Amino acid sequence: MMNSARFLFVPYFLRHVMLAIGLVLLLQPCWAELRLPALVSDCMVLQRDTELKIWGWAAPGEK
Repeated sequence: MMNSARFLFVPYFLRHVMLAIGLVLLLQPCWAELRLPALVSDCMVLQRDTELKIWGWAAPGEK
């Protein structure tokens, strides 16, 4: 009974810090550094519901 009461006593901000650290560690493999050509930029208009191939550069093995 004492252990469950201790968990409830953990400060509220500490729970959020622990959650944030867990999410960062979980999502770390999802980050990739990708460079796109100058042709691809802001305000670019693409056709919806069509297959589109975009090229760029990345380190070997990145997805």
